[in-house]
Amino acid sequence: MSETTDRKLRVFLCHADEDKPKVRELYEHLLRDGYDAWFDQEKIISGADWKRSIKKGLREADATIVCLSNISVQKEGYVNVEIKQALDIAKEKPGNTIYIIPVRLDNCEVPDEFLDLQWTNLFNENGYKRVCDALNERLNDLIRKGLIKKNETDGFVTKNNISSFLQWLAVGKKFKPKFTQHEQEKRLKIDIFIWYAITLGTAFFILLAEYAGHRGDGRTSAYLLIFIQWAIINKYTNRGWVWFAANLLLILTIDLLPFFGLGAYININPNSVPPVIINPIEMRITVALWTIWLILSAIIAPFTMWQLGKLLIMQRKA
Repeated sequence: MSETTDRKLRVFLCHADEDKPKVRELYEHLLRDGYDAWFDQEKIISGADWKRSIKKGLREADATIVCLSNISVQKEGYVNVEIKQALDIAKEKPGNTIYIIPVRLDNCEVPDEFLDLQWTNLFNENGYKRVCDALNERLNDLIRKGLIKKNETDGFVTKNNISSFLQWLAVGKKFKPKFTQHEQEKRLKIDIFIWYAITLGTAFFILLAEYAGHRGDGRTSAYLLIFIQWAIINKYTNRGWVWFAANLLLILTIDLLPFFGLGAYININPNSVPPVIINPIEMRITVALWTIWLILSAIIAPFTMWQLGKLLIMQRKA
């Protein structure tokens, strides 16, 4: 009987060389979501026997994703050897085992040997999620059989939730087909840069405005920033209202407190008439809320937008 091991689900990526750019994106997504993906350019070291390495990777895999495209289904070459080996391994599994997962990278014909298997269109909105659903079913099967420790699923659950959240954000959103993949990646990087520039610049301006006693300027900048951020994030999701509502509620809450910005506290004149009474609890709340706003705006939001952009790029039709 096989011994239970503490490891991730091993996923072999079978593909044609011409499809490597798309398969690499799939590989990177799988890694981020907690799977141990096998991609030849990353797993085969220089000087190694590549045929033996591929055979070993296939034999040790818990599941094999066969990437189908108009190129791969018509190509002669070693990719067909990989497919044959994967099919042979699948014959050794029980009849209800999810081992081979056919994935279409474009609108190609599915080869006869995969007609009895449910395939997935990776370029569809929920294509990647369906791939993960199949992999998780295989993972649960191995857990039930005691081949993978159950506590190893904790990380999967968390990353799965993140993946589901991104899929929810991406529903109904597509990049314009007139832009190439490279152009879309470049536009994404530019948008991230703009996001950081305006967010950190506005935060610095609010601090200076409050320190100078121009509370109204700082308040106006904060509310204006919400609309600018909303315009940027709407490029990547139809649910930008979630960010808009959360950010607006946070700024409104801060605005209700006596100290809108930290500079207002720094610039208090001890000789003012009437005297300014500082409530330490309100001050701590203001500092805490500004810290939350900075974390959301400078870390969580751009990270989510980056992941969402990569997801949309991967899902775009060829």
